[in-house]
Amino acid sequence: MTTEIQRLQNEIAAAETEHNAYRDQVRTEVLTQHFEGTWCLPGTQDVLADLNLRPITMAYQGYASLRVVITNVADAASVEEAEARVAEALDIVNSDPSVTITFDGVDPQLDKKQHDDR
Repeated sequence: MTTEIQRLQNEIAAAETEHNAYRDQVRTEVLTQHFEGTWCLPGTQDVLADLNLRPITMAYQGYASLRVVITNVADAASVEEAEARVAEALDIVNSDPSVTITFDGVDPQLDKKQHDDR
């Protein structure tokens, strides 16, 4: 009896493995249809949902350039000190957990400007 149970368990495991491989093949074919431009994203998502397969999750990556105008760094003894204070003062705040931001630091470029307080 134990041998028969083990044989059936092995058959079930093999069938599950084969079924999962087939589902992976189907998902790959559905994704191929989408990425070749045959199916639109909403249609592809519908097909995946109908087949109870994992949907496509889109991710985008790129760079953002910011232009920050620094109008005054008061009481800095040198341009280097002013640049260091600006670099320390600037920071990126991300309130959206679905967006990952890598902050590479700040490289301020300041010009010395004489200020006449007469």
